[in-house]
Amino acid sequence: MSGTNGKTDPRITAVMAELQKAEAALAKIDAERKELEGKVASVSTALATAQTRNAQAADSYVDSDNDKNRAALFKTSGEVSECEAKLRVLQPRLERLLAARQPLYDAVQTANITLSKLQRAQRLHDLEVQEEAAKLELATHQQRVFEQQKVVNRLATMRRELQQQIANGEWAEQRVAAKAHFLRHNPNNELITVRR
Repeated sequence: MSGTNGKTDPRITAVMAELQKAEAALAKIDAERKELEGKVASVSTALATAQTRNAQAADSYVDSDNDKNRAALFKTSGEVSECEAKLRVLQPRLERLLAARQPLYDAVQTANITLSKLQRAQRLHDLEVQEEAAKLELATHQQRVFEQQKVVNRLATMRRELQQQIANGEWAEQRVAAKAHFLRHNPNNELITVRR
């Protein structure tokens, strides 16, 4: 998982490497385990079959003591012994394999938990960095808005001053026009001053 700066946390890389190594070893042991379990099942089935045939041969030998029944009993006893010998070898192998599997399984589980924690921590850090960047951008934007508002206020003040000047100019023009009108229509050319 990459951080906001594009770099992967080295702890995540290390845990992922451990996890892959443990998973590969676990997969190898699981393949061997399945193979051994298949052999144990096959030998167990053969043993059950041999024991059944041996029991039948024993019954036949007890009923009729002859060379044929004796040979069948000897043969089935050998088959039973052979299957039992195979199981005595296969069972400990399977138990050793299962015992070796458990630490690897535990290592995979631990690595998965650690990896998940590290990835969440990295994501949290990334979100915090993104949040700070957004806050900085917002503050910059607010500063631009503040500066722009100052320009708007200055322009509004200039507009009001200009409107006042225009109004004053119009008032002055009206005064001059009124004075001219008065002088044209006043035969005595006398000005009347109004006191305020």
